[in-house]
Amino acid sequence: VQDLDEEQLKQELDLHGFLSLRARTGFEGAAKDIYETAEALNRALDEENRIYKFENDQETLRRRHLINMVRLFMDVGIVLVIAINAVCIGISADQNPDAVLWEVLELVFFGIYLLEFIVKACFLDRCNYWVGPDWSWNIFDFICLMISAVELS
Repeated sequence: VQDLDEEQLKQELDLHGFLSLRARTGFEGAAKDIYETAEALNRALDEENRIYKFENDQETLRRRHLINMVRLFMDVGIVLVIAINAVCIGISADQNPDAVLWEVLELVFFGIYLLEFIVKACFLDRCNYWVGPDWSWNIFDFICLMISAVELS
């Protein structure tokens, strides 16, 4: 320690302090506010470490990428299904509205919407489906799904 210049000594003390902080040692006799500050720093460092691990864990990144691709496919796909459903409703209003074809198509569209609900609510947005950023759209979709189920029964 005596052979170190001032900058090297400062770095050594900083490293020693950091290691003591992470090991949660050396704060046993400290004042309560110092101990609480050290614990808050440790929690912040633990959170940063968790985020860093998450961003650098290849399996987690691969899984998250897959989920985002499925979400994108579902978002674009469901817009196409809604557009096709609207066209079918418009055609069925003019062309033989009592034909069995329209009833079958209505069941097919209901099945697609039900599948979308199950995938989103159970697999993609488990915790955030009802309270996440799209909660209002999800509730609207669910109400439309229930109205269709009642109508089809």
